[in-house]
Amino acid sequence: MYRYARIAVLALAFLTATNASAQGDLRKIRNALYPGPKFVAPKAPSNDTGSDLRTLDPAFQNAAAGATVGPAVIGLGLLGVAVATVPLWGPHELFDAGFDERGWFPPHPHMAEDRPYMVIGNCTDVALDAEDYSNQLHVKPWSLRLAVDVGDDFDNMARFGGHLFLDTSIHRLGFLANVNYYREELLLGRQDEAVMTDANLTWRVTQSARLLMHLGVGVRTWTYDGETDAGINGLYRADWFPVNQLHLSGLFEAGALREQFVLHSQIQAGFMFSHGEIFLGYDLLRIKNINLQGPSAGIRLWF
Repeated sequence: MYRYARIAVLALAFLTATNASAQGDLRKIRNALYPGPKFVAPKAPSNDTGSDLRTLDPAFQNAAAGATVGPAVIGLGLLGVAVATVPLWGPHELFDAGFDERGWFPPHPHMAEDRPYMVIGNCTDVALDAEDYSNQLHVKPWSLRLAVDVGDDFDNMARFGGHLFLDTSIHRLGFLANVNYYREELLLGRQDEAVMTDANLTWRVTQSARLLMHLGVGVRTWTYDGETDAGINGLYRADWFPVNQLHLSGLFEAGALREQFVLHSQIQAGFMFSHGEIFLGYDLLRIKNINLQGPSAGIRLWF
């Protein structure tokens, strides 16, 4: 009888350990979003009464009230802010013709040798009224990009993404939306799934023939096991067309889901052919201390 009970206990321990080890990164993210109640031990009473006496001492209060931040500290703080925000205003000052100059979009980048992408300033009537979509002079006040890509960490996580980016000349505003489906292979042939989406209003802070920089703000959602959690999202995006048929892009996003910090970064290099683009890249999503990352490949269409 004792032997059978011992076997049952060992079997239960094995199954429990197997189930715990079968929890992958997607389940860890779910546990991070819903950590459960926390126990905080009460603080032991302090024998130091000096701090309490100092708060009652008028001389100490007057000295604290009279303390001020020196000009040097203020100057260093302003310098730090200026340096930290260089990616926001630096490219605009170097490459943008000014907010009073309107930008126009051809049907796709590298439409002509002297037009890497955007056309800045006033355009001729011929360019604006061109009916032939393949005409090299044809430009319009909007552009649309549609893309799909796949990613893999070459272990147990796969990602399938879809992306839409509408950019306009109306106050440089646009709309960027992404959806990513994650599938994770677990032990014993099991699978886990999650979906991440975001929708953002964008503003083109820098525009030129070869360089575009966007800021954006929006909402992000995470759906797992039938439950959807929403949060805020902010983004900074760059698109660069250095030479003919080459498109380089980078994306950095920061936001929150429930009480957890979310970071997302992405870099891509694409080869363009007419309205199409084939690209390779790397994608990293970090929620709390859990990373979902890996190389990616995809195709993009420009309109």
